[in-house]
Amino acid sequence: MGSEHEDPVFGKVIFSYTRAQAIEDGVLKDVTEWAGSNAILGGGFICPVAFTAKLWNAVQSIPANRSDQDVRGRAHDVIWMALVAGRKCSTATEVIFQVILPYVGSDQSEQNLRFVVGPGDSEEMVVTIGFEEDEGW
Repeated sequence: MGSEHEDPVFGKVIFSYTRAQAIEDGVLKDVTEWAGSNAILGGGFICPVAFTAKLWNAVQSIPANRSDQDVRGRAHDVIWMALVAGRKCSTATEVIFQVILPYVGSDQSEQNLRFVVGPGDSEEMVVTIGFEEDEGW
């Protein structure tokens, strides 16, 4: 999508890709409803929260031997651990944290995740959570 906005350093913006487009395209999965402080299993976030597609796929990919788990509970584990890590580093815009998240295709249960806090499409602060090695966000 072209844009007529001009950046004082880089000049005219020739292409932009919004968070809303990333959610619509499936690059990000909006989990704000589950992460918000009003959620039944309240995550405590007061801003929009999204998972990267890779993390969302891992959350949904429950190993056959884990019949005690479901997608909502696994997402809550990730959200909760991100919130705890963020509270420990309240001034950071990017935090690395660990969560136990076994998923099909991974030979380890403990995963290194990160969350990034930054401006969203309308300059409100947003949180994106994904694997430490995820790129492009």
